[in-house]
Amino acid sequence: MIIKFFDNFEAIGPQAWDALVSKAPTKSIFQTYAWQRAWWRAYGQSSSPLQPEYALCLVAGYEGDNLRIVWPLVRREAVFYFVGDGMADRLDIIYEAARPSDLQALLAPLKERTDWHALELNGIPDTSVTWRYLKGFSRAAGLFPMSVSKTPLWGIVIHDREERVRRHLHTGSLAKHAGIFASKGKVSASHQEAPDHAGVPWKNFFTQHIHRWSLRSMPGMFVKRAARDLCRYYVDDPQLRSSLIFTTLCLNGQPAAYHAGFLYDQVFYWHIPSFDLSLKRLCPDDVLWREVVAYAYKCGCSQVAFTSSDEPVVRRFADRLGTARTVKIFRLRKEEWVARWVRWVSKIPWVSGFYRMASSLLEALGAWIYRKRIVKQARLQMNGIDSFQDLYLQRDMRTSADANLFKPEAEIIRRLRPELKDMSMLDIGVGYGRTSIYFASMVKRYDAIDHVPAMVAIAQADLDDLKECGNIVLADARQVKPGPAGTYDFILFAGEGLDESSAEDRVRILQEIRRVGREGALVFFSSRNLQSLTLKTARGALDFISRWRRRFLMSTANDNLYRSRCQESVYLFDASGGYHLPVYYGTPKEQSRVLKELGFHDVRVFSGRSGLEVRDWRRWDKLTDETLYYLCRV
Repeated sequence: MIIKFFDNFEAIGPQAWDALVSKAPTKSIFQTYAWQRAWWRAYGQSSSPLQPEYALCLVAGYEGDNLRIVWPLVRREAVFYFVGDGMADRLDIIYEAARPSDLQALLAPLKERTDWHALELNGIPDTSVTWRYLKGFSRAAGLFPMSVSKTPLWGIVIHDREERVRRHLHTGSLAKHAGIFASKGKVSASHQEAPDHAGVPWKNFFTQHIHRWSLRSMPGMFVKRAARDLCRYYVDDPQLRSSLIFTTLCLNGQPAAYHAGFLYDQVFYWHIPSFDLSLKRLCPDDVLWREVVAYAYKCGCSQVAFTSSDEPVVRRFADRLGTARTVKIFRLRKEEWVARWVRWVSKIPWVSGFYRMASSLLEALGAWIYRKRIVKQARLQMNGIDSFQDLYLQRDMRTSADANLFKPEAEIIRRLRPELKDMSMLDIGVGYGRTSIYFASMVKRYDAIDHVPAMVAIAQADLDDLKECGNIVLADARQVKPGPAGTYDFILFAGEGLDESSAEDRVRILQEIRRVGREGALVFFSSRNLQSLTLKTARGALDFISRWRRRFLMSTANDNLYRSRCQESVYLFDASGGYHLPVYYGTPKEQSRVLKELGFHDVRVFSGRSGLEVRDWRRWDKLTDETLYYLCRV
């Protein structure tokens, strides 16, 4: 067998690829040429700086002119993954029959490459022999394998169980929830087969999904532009479109839930659901699930396969059909032993706790011993940056990569969700658009500003496909351009932009916010808490060590740190500005006093750690969160 490496899909071609998939023992829609190429177009060829860089590596084995095996891989930061990792499971090496020699032949030329140090293969079904053969042959090839984890694979077997499925759909909690949903009005469900772009409400689908995940600790997939592009590619490709089934569930003519799935080889794949969060108490996800399974039953499917997710409806009503395995293969023995040791330690609570504490303690001791060198190096790096805009670009790239809301921001969305649809909003210091993805689709009018041109361009490009009236412009917070006085009902200034302004500019920005806000408008912003520079209220040993390390570094960068902590507000040098840019720190009572002097009222404080409001003003003196959020009215 001849092994070849390709860096593009066209070198293999769809006919040979799909012919091999059709004969594969673990075939799925996610292994087809069209789906894998669509994933690569969306994720691998994305021009967004927030998207990780991938390198395509298709490993193909030929016998003469016949394609015998394909191993689709992408490399990111010296680690190889399956093409489609993160958006699908049931991934596997594609081959017609389980010939050990074929799998063994792939590893020898792969080992000779020096551009990787680990293979992380996620989503291999336990019915596949791939993971068993890989473990044995990788050892023979001088590589070092390790089984990492198992993930349940959920589904419903319809073949030979038609009567059971039919009873399941019309009895129990599913029928009860469907009745509750129907009691609120007229219910209709449509299943579009091979839909075009005109027939799929992409913006509503994406925004529903984003809203639903806005209150969770992890961001939804459609926060990233690449995931939204992938869904559009489903319709662009004729082969994927022929398998795509787009379901719309309506209540009184209004869309209540959507689902994008695939019908391939008599298997219906439950892929991406969404529902209107305002209807959550009516259980629209259960009704949607019932409609989709009923459609699969009507189409004569042999099985409904659910992709790996934490959807509650899947775990309540589906059966566990197996597991998906994750296998890691390392090039060097030391990397395998380190991975095994970390995995072993993480399973023992007291050992893992001791390990984290020891690591934190060593880090803190290193910061104490080398504190002058750390601060000096940070200042040298700052001096090497051409402008502060470059600092913002580098720093905010890390926080915007996950594009997740902080807990106080999620809490304010939960409180204001019914009112946001009638509000005009101004988002100051939007950066790469971390908050615009969530808020722009919730409000009537959305304007945002930032003073870094590169950030404005990226945020606007990322928002264009979600909201046509979203407007992100280059502007200074000291002189807001998008609107005249009394324009906005809700003004957000998240991040550290306000704290990094001088004392005079800080007052000017707050006055400008008051000018552009209507009477009674809500203002929500974050600010550093001076009371966080104490060790007395640390929560546990890890928190104490972390604060200790931070205090030593800041005491090196700032003269008389103890005297500064006794004041109500002060400018200090900390890590956010490379110990070179002064950052505002203030107490909650001082923030409240300044806001009231500038004409704001009804000041409320939210904990940056828990996201909850601290209603008792007498507890403000005891807040030690590093960042606090303030909500007030104009």
